[in-house]
Amino acid sequence: MSSDSLQGFEPSEEQKVEESKYTVPQEVYLDHGPPLPDKYGVDKIRLLIQDPNTLVAQWELTGGARERIVAGGNPDRPSKIPSGVEGQLKLRLTDITRNRSIVQDIDPFADNWWFKAEPDTDYRIEIGISLGANNYWIARSNIAHTPRNTVSDVVDAEWMLLGDKFRSLLEAGSFDESRYLVSHLGASLGAVSSGMLSEALFSGALLSGQNIYGSLSVMAFGSGETR
Repeated sequence: MSSDSLQGFEPSEEQKVEESKYTVPQEVYLDHGPPLPDKYGVDKIRLLIQDPNTLVAQWELTGGARERIVAGGNPDRPSKIPSGVEGQLKLRLTDITRNRSIVQDIDPFADNWWFKAEPDTDYRIEIGISLGANNYWIARSNIAHTPRNTVSDVVDAEWMLLGDKFRSLLEAGSFDESRYLVSHLGASLGAVSSGMLSEALFSGALLSGQNIYGSLSVMAFGSGETR
């Protein structure tokens, strides 16, 4: 068929679909959604926990409160402070648990600050500016509680670990099940089979806190209940 005879030829829908399988798109469009703004137009500060001994504060001061205070729009602003004074940006970290606080001067261009902390303590932070001898607090954070840096003081909880999982953990530590059963339990409970010993040792009932001898007694002699 000559090239002239192909003029005006329209491929079928099936041919279009087949050809599209092997066509590489020139440009892939990805919808990333609207861009996130750099600022949200609010005066807000948050207190976050990194670990039991470290806190981090993050804030934004774009709601206008800082400018209103500097310009004299705050009724408590002392009249002796001249208009146009920028003021020093400050953070006040309060240890609520011990009822004490510290005030920290910070860079006016900063938007986060790190603090050393005490474990198992409630903290709150405020941000503001100082004009003369007065501090004006613009925003107050949430209360953040640092975790303990010690093991749990809960000693009466009954933790349950399934037998197969417990067995695999013991095997990873070179635990010899047969030797343990013979040396620790077999001598005093010779009438009980090794299978019963093994089942009692790794049973969910035992691992949830029950006594092994009680478990063995039920297995060997029954619960004593009648129906």
